Amino acid sequence: MKLNLLIITLIFLFSAAAASAQDYSVSNVVFDPPSPATLMPNERINFTFDYAKAGGDIRIFARSVKIAGVGNASSAGSPLYTENVGSGNAYFFYNNGATINGVLFSFKDVDGTLLYDTTVVVDFTYLEFNITDLELSPESPTALNFGDSVKFTFNYSIPDMDLLIVPMAYGINDVIQNQISSASPVYSDTIGSGTGFFRIDGLATVDKIRFQFLDASTNDTIVEVFWYTYFSFSNDSNKTYSISNVIFDPASPSSMVENDKVNITFDYQKPYGDVRIYIDPVKSSGSGNYGTSGSPIYSENNGSATDVNFTYFGEALVEKVIFRIQSASGGILLHEHSEDVHFSYSQNTIPYSITNVVFNPPSPSTIHTVDTLKFTFDYSKPYGNIKIFARPIKDGSLKLGSTSGSVITYTDSTGIGSDYISFADVASFDQIRFQIKSTLNQLLYETFVDVDYDFIFRPVSAELVETDNQPSIYPMPATNELTISVPGVKGFDYSIVNLSGQVIQKGFSESNTLKINVNHIHRGTYITQIKYADQQYSKLLIIE
Repeated sequence: MKLNLLIITLIFLFSAAAASAQDYSVSNVVFDPPSPATLMPNERINFTFDYAKAGGDIRIFARSVKIAGVGNASSAGSPLYTENVGSGNAYFFYNNGATINGVLFSFKDVDGTLLYDTTVVVDFTYLEFNITDLELSPESPTALNFGDSVKFTFNYSIPDMDLLIVPMAYGINDVIQNQISSASPVYSDTIGSGTGFFRIDGLATVDKIRFQFLDASTNDTIVEVFWYTYFSFSNDSNKTYSISNVIFDPASPSSMVENDKVNITFDYQKPYGDVRIYIDPVKSSGSGNYGTSGSPIYSENNGSATDVNFTYFGEALVEKVIFRIQSASGGILLHEHSEDVHFSYSQNTIPYSITNVVFNPPSPSTIHTVDTLKFTFDYSKPYGNIKIFARPIKDGSLKLGSTSGSVITYTDSTGIGSDYISFADVASFDQIRFQIKSTLNQLLYETFVDVDYDFIFRPVSAELVETDNQPSIYPMPATNELTISVPGVKGFDYSIVNLSGQVIQKGFSESNTLKINVNHIHRGTYITQIKYADQQYSKLLIIE
């Protein structure tokens, strides 16, 4: 029994292996015209071939292999081949210059799966007719008046024959009426340059310029070459493009769950001519990919757009949306407008928040200007980096003159932050405003915490009275000049530091007494740091 099973298995494997590449073949390929050959654009190359295949219905596609040239290929499709051996026929051609070095035969099953391919070497050359280096005056895109002319220069390359090169302004689908275009001389050189113009005497949009290469002796069209442009002709005095009154729903800033749509409405203005208006949400970070609603054709010169939207699949931080007005044919950019936004896409709905604010010292308190008000807080945010700013408020307005810690970028979705507020001068405030901003300084969230704090100058007391073994500074407060005196040594270092820790002035004295000019230092409270004999002392300094 086991032996029979083994034999059956081997027979199956042998049968499966039999339907291999050796059972597929192409032979006896005959080309008309035969290779090698030089052809005019659009001239067909017909060919026949014999084939062999394993069991099963297939199609055999024959495609030319181009190694150079400007032309595009057209080729025959394939019938369904059911016989295991037989003959087939096909063709291909190019609409302009091309160099062909092979024909690829591909055997595919009815589902399109590739079963076998082989290449037959050939040598076919299609003659090339080309326009290069087109320069327009005025440049494209431009909005023009009825009767205005567009002039141009160009370079050309042609085979060794006499030709006419006839330009014509083209709309989306056809030659534009009410136009006058330049006549053509006879071009005989294989490479050279030419000039031309066209003028439109009515409403029109020129989406491209068609250059026809005509046989000079028969006026027969050999090939056409198109250059995409955009010129709008009208009698409207207002020929500007604009995007305005952009409204996002939900409004920016917003926290979004992936796949949520941001709907957009806007007003647009344009001269005559059909356009498309595309939106492009610009992602500053994240791994998501966006989808948009695309664009219909806008024909009215002024109007409003609705049913416009975008969404993101995955995490993303969108901080800009770009609007692009493009020609309906050719996609030439006519106008670009951008809006700064903040849409945070993530897989959760964590809101922006500041909570659990703890002050040290607690409110209400009176704080000396040499000290600081420290505080911690909890924060939460959706996807994207943020910065948190805490500022003192008095009677609803920002209290100027405060200093605080360096701005920190917060990356975690939730966490604990810290900061401080200090004043070098007398001040009081009744609220602290917390603002969460994007890294591009867009306000995302704001909250106010009621407090009651007063900053005052520290009174001169026994703890500030100098003793015999400590340095002294005088007068206090200082105005124009300050004296530092240290006991019993020669030489010391000093620094004057503001309450943010910034060194304002520093120096060295070779004696035990030094007079310092301080009239250039702003009025306020400072700390004087004095170092000598391996000891460092900090002394309060008030400058008035």
